Amino acid sequence: MCADLHPLVAAGFAAAAAGDAYEAGRPDFPPAAVAALDLPAGARVLDLAAGTGKLTRALRAAGHPVAAVEPLAGMRAGIEAEEVLEGTAEAIPLPDASVEAVTVGDAWHWFDAEPAAAEVARVLRPGGRLALLGQFPLPPEDGSAWFVVLGDAVSRLLAAHPAFVADRGRGALIAHPGFGPLEERAVEHRQETDAAGVLAYVATLSPVAAMAPDERAAFLRPLAEALPAGPIAQRFLVRIELARRDAHR
Repeated sequence: MCADLHPLVAAGFAAAAAGDAYEAGRPDFPPAAVAALDLPAGARVLDLAAGTGKLTRALRAAGHPVAAVEPLAGMRAGIEAEEVLEGTAEAIPLPDASVEAVTVGDAWHWFDAEPAAAEVARVLRPGGRLALLGQFPLPPEDGSAWFVVLGDAVSRLLAAHPAFVADRGRGALIAHPGFGPLEERAVEHRQETDAAGVLAYVATLSPVAAMAPDERAAFLRPLAEALPAGPIAQRFLVRIELARRDAHR
């Protein structure tokens, strides 16, 4: 199945999963992000492109049974859910109208948006909702200079990353007759980490994860030199976009 994925997914995320870097480096989704989805109690959720299950865990902690769908075997291996299935957004291995919500954490930009929107509409029950969540680093409250170095490093990756194109696949959702308008929400959170944790986070960004080891080490070196010793309060903004499945289409 990897042959059908974006090259950065197939190469970068497969490498990150194999070395456990993704699980170690990516931030967890906070309970407040799940609460912001306003899901009915006990709603069955499809966590699409579930990765190592970070959003899956937050959904299950909130009392939701989850079917986690993920194409990469190395990612799926660590997921704990009621169902863990191999599949993609363009070919979801679930029956029609079988879930009350679909969540996508940091992944919609990787999909072929039109067939993905059609598949999500197919598996959602009328009145259910699609939730797109993305986590973005925020500057440290103490104004630490290392964040500027991080920004400079990440800005060099943007041309290779579909998350930073203007549309990011949202047009397919807006155009699909089965969905209502997108509603935006946001949640801020922080997690305690250290220099190794920040470096692990950057190393899981797909263009970095896809680099050869020597190239990756050279890319990370300026950030490693700028990071302080001791604990770091890493701040994130969770951007949430919600679209309800039209009950009449």
